[in-house]
Amino acid sequence: MKIALADVNTDGLDFVSKEVQAIQQALPPAESATGPGPNFIVVPTDVSKLEDVVRLKDRVYETWGEVSCASYSRRLGPGAVTLLYGISPPTGASCL
Repeated sequence: MKIALADVNTDGLDFVSKEVQAIQQALPPAESATGPGPNFIVVPTDVSKLEDVVRLKDRVYETWGEVSCASYSRRLGPGAVTLLYGISPPTGASCL
């Protein structure tokens, strides 16, 4: 799975980025490998600013060339982290 982490809260992004790295390092190579290039990217983004959202979209497409599935989650309050991720599911798989 390839993940783009995006939030205005850079401290939260840093924390989640370290957690994702730890999970990926704990996986066996066959389960953590998704092809050449990064498996996840971190893009500080204020979703209330259109230019930030466009920059996020551009960064995701520049990094992976496609998005097969996207999910947006927003939580208000301290420590909130927003997730946008793109994955390329295997043939016949679906993304909900």
